[in-house]
Amino acid sequence: MAMTSSKDIYIPAQLLLKQHGDKAEDVADKRMQELMAKDDAKGAAVWLSISSAIHDLRCMQSLEKLH
Repeated sequence: MAMTSSKDIYIPAQLLLKQHGDKAEDVADKRMQELMAKDDAKGAAVWLSISSAIHDLRCMQSLEKLH
């Protein structure tokens, strides 16, 4: 089983943030649910990781605004 690198997760997370702003996590979560409905657990896991990365990036952006 191939591992997904951080780069493979954070690049699409950044793109989704640019394209969808505050709704980026919702977009990733919807895609994850679509894949789960198709019994694609591996694909859903990737999108769960992307959603988590979006959350991380948003938290980092919030911290940067404080400084």
